[in-house]
Amino acid sequence: MASALRAPAAPPPAAPPPAAPPPAAPALHVTCAPSGVGKSAWVARAHPGAAVVCMDDLRLALTGRAEDQSRNREVFALALERLRGHLARGEEAVWDATSLTRAHRAPLLALGEGAGARVRLEVLVAPLDRALRGNLARARQVPEEVIRAQYARWELPARDEAGEVVYLVPDPSRPWGWRAL
Repeated sequence: MASALRAPAAPPPAAPPPAAPPPAAPALHVTCAPSGVGKSAWVARAHPGAAVVCMDDLRLALTGRAEDQSRNREVFALALERLRGHLARGEEAVWDATSLTRAHRAPLLALGEGAGARVRLEVLVAPLDRALRGNLARARQVPEEVIRAQYARWELPARDEAGEVVYLVPDPSRPWGWRAL
C-alpha cells in the first residue's frame, strides 16, 4: 500500500534535439570514352541539373573553335578552377571530356577526393564503329583518324581507380541508352 502513495518518478530528461544533418558531400562524375560515343548526351540524361565542366565548351569560348587545341593548358586550368568551385559549393559536378588515360584522370580524381566528394568514374564502353557513326551525327565532327587514335591510346580504368567506377555499355532498351555492367 505504501508504494501506491509514492510520488511519480520524475520524467527522464528530454533528449537533446537531433543534430542538423551534415551538409551533403559534393558529387563528381568523370566521363571516360573516346569522341563520338555519346558522353555529352549521357551527361544530359543521367545528370540533369548538375554543373557540367566541358573543355570543348571552354575552348569554343576562348578560341572560337571547340577543336582548337592551341590553348589547352589554359583551358584545362580554367576547367579545373571551375570544377574546384562547384565542389567547394557542395554541388554535383560532371567533367564531360574524354579522360582517356590514367594520367588525364588522376588530377580530376584527386581534386574530387580532396574536396570530400563522392567520386564516380563513368566509363562509356562502345565499339569503334558506334563512335564513328555517332560522330557523323554530330554538329561538330571529329576527324575519323582522331577517333581511331583515341581508341588506340584509351586506357580503360581499373575498378579501384576511383571511389566508384561504373562501366556502361550501349543498350537501346534503357531510357538513357546505356546500362551498367
